[in-house]
Amino acid sequence: MKPAYREVEGALLVELYAKPGASRNSWAGVRLEPDGGQSFGIQIQAPPVEGAANEELLRFLSKELKKLSHSVQVTLIQGATGKRKRVKIEANPLEPVTQYFERIANQG
Repeated sequence: MKPAYREVEGALLVELYAKPGASRNSWAGVRLEPDGGQSFGIQIQAPPVEGAANEELLRFLSKELKKLSHSVQVTLIQGATGKRKRVKIEANPLEPVTQYFERIANQG
Protein backbone atom coordinates (compact mmCIF):
# COMPACT_ATOMS: atom_id res chain seq x y z
CA MET A 1 0.00 0.00 0.00
CA LYS A 2 1.37 3.40 -0.98
CA PRO A 3 1.40 5.70 2.09
CA ALA A 4 -0.22 9.14 2.11
CA TYR A 5 3.18 10.81 2.55
CA ARG A 6 6.79 10.00 1.81
CA GLU A 7 10.14 11.71 1.98
CA VAL A 8 11.85 12.29 -1.37
CA GLU A 9 15.11 14.20 -1.82
CA GLY A 10 14.80 16.12 1.45
CA ALA A 11 11.14 17.09 0.95
CA LEU A 12 7.78 15.48 1.73
CA LEU A 13 5.33 14.46 -0.96
CA VAL A 14 1.82 14.35 0.50
CA GLU A 15 -1.26 12.84 -1.16
CA LEU A 16 -4.49 14.72 -0.43
CA TYR A 17 -8.18 14.32 -1.21
CA ALA A 18 -9.71 17.81 -1.02
CA LYS A 19 -13.33 18.54 -0.21
CA PRO A 20 -13.99 22.20 -1.07
CA GLY A 21 -16.95 24.20 0.21
CA ALA A 22 -16.68 22.95 3.80
CA SER A 23 -17.78 24.94 6.83
CA ARG A 24 -14.15 25.19 7.99
CA ASN A 25 -10.64 24.03 7.05
CA SER A 26 -9.83 20.74 8.77
CA TRP A 27 -8.38 17.27 8.38
CA ALA A 28 -10.84 14.50 7.49
CA GLY A 29 -8.95 11.28 8.19
CA VAL A 30 -7.03 8.94 5.91
CA ARG A 31 -8.65 7.54 2.75
CA LEU A 32 -7.94 4.36 0.86
CA GLU A 33 -7.81 5.28 -2.83
CA PRO A 34 -9.00 3.05 -5.71
CA ASP A 35 -5.38 2.46 -6.77
CA GLY A 36 -4.60 1.00 -3.33
CA GLY A 37 -2.75 4.05 -2.08
CA GLN A 38 -3.69 6.33 0.80
CA SER A 39 -4.43 10.03 0.95
CA PHE A 40 -5.26 12.50 3.68
CA GLY A 41 -8.80 13.86 3.49
CA ILE A 42 -8.86 17.61 3.92
CA GLN A 43 -11.88 19.90 4.07
CA ILE A 44 -11.39 23.34 2.56
CA GLN A 45 -13.70 26.27 3.18
CA ALA A 46 -13.25 27.95 -0.21
CA PRO A 47 -15.42 26.92 -3.16
CA PRO A 48 -13.88 25.07 -6.13
CA VAL A 49 -14.03 28.16 -8.34
CA GLU A 50 -11.12 29.71 -10.26
CA GLY A 51 -8.46 28.12 -8.07
CA ALA A 52 -9.86 29.51 -4.80
CA ALA A 53 -9.88 26.09 -3.10
CA ASN A 54 -6.29 25.37 -4.18
CA GLU A 55 -5.13 28.74 -2.84
CA GLU A 56 -6.94 28.13 0.46
CA LEU A 57 -5.47 24.61 0.67
CA LEU A 58 -1.91 25.91 0.29
CA ARG A 59 -2.57 28.76 2.74
CA PHE A 60 -4.01 26.34 5.34
CA LEU A 61 -1.09 23.91 5.03
CA SER A 62 1.49 26.70 5.19
CA LYS A 63 -0.11 28.21 8.30
CA GLU A 64 -0.29 24.83 10.07
CA LEU A 65 3.27 23.82 9.19
CA LYS A 66 4.92 27.16 10.00
CA LYS A 67 4.04 26.43 13.64
CA LEU A 68 6.49 23.51 13.42
CA SER A 69 9.32 24.73 11.23
CA HIS A 70 10.62 28.25 10.65
CA SER A 71 11.15 27.73 6.91
CA VAL A 72 8.26 26.06 5.02
CA GLN A 73 7.32 26.06 1.36
CA VAL A 74 4.22 24.20 0.13
CA THR A 75 3.76 23.65 -3.61
CA LEU A 76 0.87 22.01 -5.45
CA ILE A 77 2.55 19.67 -7.93
CA GLN A 78 -0.41 17.60 -9.14
CA GLY A 79 -4.21 17.83 -9.16
CA ALA A 80 -4.92 21.50 -9.84
CA THR A 81 -8.36 20.69 -11.29
CA GLY A 82 -9.37 17.57 -9.34
CA LYS A 83 -10.03 16.49 -5.78
CA ARG A 84 -6.94 14.26 -5.63
CA LYS A 85 -3.85 16.38 -5.13
CA ARG A 86 -0.15 16.00 -4.43
CA VAL A 87 1.79 18.68 -2.61
CA LYS A 88 5.51 19.02 -2.08
CA ILE A 89 6.58 20.35 1.30
CA GLU A 90 10.05 21.71 1.83
CA ALA A 91 10.92 22.66 5.40
CA ASN A 92 13.92 23.33 7.57
CA PRO A 93 13.89 21.31 9.73
CA LEU A 94 11.74 18.66 8.00
CA GLU A 95 11.46 16.21 10.90
CA PRO A 96 8.69 18.06 12.84
CA VAL A 97 6.63 18.27 9.64
CA THR A 98 7.07 14.53 9.02
CA GLN A 99 5.98 13.84 12.61
CA TYR A 100 2.91 16.05 12.10
CA PHE A 101 1.73 13.91 9.18
CA GLU A 102 2.61 10.74 11.06
CA ARG A 103 0.27 11.83 13.87
CA ILE A 104 -2.55 12.53 11.40
CA ALA A 105 -2.02 9.16 9.72
CA ASN A 106 -2.16 7.36 13.07
CA GLN A 107 -5.41 9.10 14.04
CA GLY A 108 -7.00 7.38 11.05
